[in-house]
Amino acid sequence: MEFYIKEWADKSASLITRDGYRLWTFINIDAALVACRDWYNVSEDRVIPDLSGNTHQTLSCSTGAM
Repeated sequence: MEFYIKEWADKSASLITRDGYRLWTFINIDAALVACRDWYNVSEDRVIPDLSGNTHQTLSCSTGAM
């Protein structure tokens, strides 16, 4: 599954699929990043992206087929 983090004007952030479906909305981008990292911790593809230094403009998370 591939999903992206979108930050909204009110500073909330959503995990959104490549097709545009909102999976979940969080109070802020930091909470969304924690969820993204947790997703990698439980997925079969344990590749955790290095999100340090990212400007939060193009964050994405993906794993192999489920």
